[in-house]
Amino acid sequence: MQTDSNNINPPVTTSPLTPDDTHPRTTPTIEANIPLIGQAALQINEQPAAVQPRQLHTTRVSPRGKFMSFLERITNRVAIGDETARQRNNYIRSIMLDPIETLGLRINQNFFHWEASEIQFSSGTPARALEGIYFSSTHPRSASEASTKQAILLCTGSHQSYENYALPMIQSLTEMGHDVMVFNYSGFGRSEGSRTEHHVYEDTVNAFDEMQRQAGTRGIPPARTKAIGYSLGGAAAAYLATERNVDIVLDRTFTKASDVANVRLKEMRIFKFLRRIAQAVYNRITKFDTLSRLPELRGRCMIVKGAQDITPTITQEVINNQPNFYRFTHLEVDVEHIHHSVGKRILEDVDFSTNGNLPEGFEIPEDRGELWYGAARPSSPNEPSAQAGHRAALDNWLRVN
Repeated sequence: MQTDSNNINPPVTTSPLTPDDTHPRTTPTIEANIPLIGQAALQINEQPAAVQPRQLHTTRVSPRGKFMSFLERITNRVAIGDETARQRNNYIRSIMLDPIETLGLRINQNFFHWEASEIQFSSGTPARALEGIYFSSTHPRSASEASTKQAILLCTGSHQSYENYALPMIQSLTEMGHDVMVFNYSGFGRSEGSRTEHHVYEDTVNAFDEMQRQAGTRGIPPARTKAIGYSLGGAAAAYLATERNVDIVLDRTFTKASDVANVRLKEMRIFKFLRRIAQAVYNRITKFDTLSRLPELRGRCMIVKGAQDITPTITQEVINNQPNFYRFTHLEVDVEHIHHSVGKRILEDVDFSTNGNLPEGFEIPEDRGELWYGAARPSSPNEPSAQAGHRAALDNWLRVN
């Protein structure tokens, strides 16, 4: 039979069966390859394309970016703290959590007026786990003046965890009948994260929200929650007062980090032009600019200045120039700036000779500075002092809603 040259069906050849085949296989001839162009599924003897290695897209940091990152690490280290901020005084922490059990029997048990609860909360995205302690006042005033009882967030200073600052503050404020909460910023104590200005602000807002939640379970409404910020903590409290409607106390809080740098470098007799460079760096990177936040405060503000404090702090003249000057109260006390205190004035009234739980090798450290609203010593509770007057002024201010 004659083959039609116009036949569109290509001739095929039949291959023998293989062990795996159940039907004869047909293979297109060379002439049949033409109409199959573009049909990848039927192409024969085609080698797969070589797989190209995946290109990793990396962000290249410019020399300027690296330099700015280096400056930020340096300024954060100076203004906020280095790895020593993670060091914790476990003995003082034990006193905070259970003073009677920790100190033993030889102590005035009426001197400690709180029940402590450890708390954890998160801050930021991704979340950083932060630690804190909530102190519920058990002082008789807590019940007799319950309608004006406050919950107070303590924002402590730089370079040290709250164990090295807060014990005298807790003792005094709970004796007034108020609840208190302390916490560690990111990178302090057991709190996760790095030490940056942004984290300090963010942590403070989240700590305040957590304190309001804790206080609410104890019958204290949000209207009776306040914050006290010491030194660097004052900058954090000022930021908080621009984000939440809260009354704050700025205790020996500096105007801004660049002003502190100028004063410290001047003490070291650094040339003026170098001090100006340092100020410019802080104004650009690590600001902690409390001064610029004063017009934005949403609540009342008590500003406490130490008469012996050489740190640039907010003065009465600065307050008078504020458009919302009526929100401010200014108090000057005869103290210096430093307040690294673990409560030696408290501990030295403890008789560790018998039934005391003083750890082996532990020495009661010297307090540095004085707490201007500190409570009277247990051995002389009725001793008149300037602190008693300051403590009364602070208590009266706190109880105003």
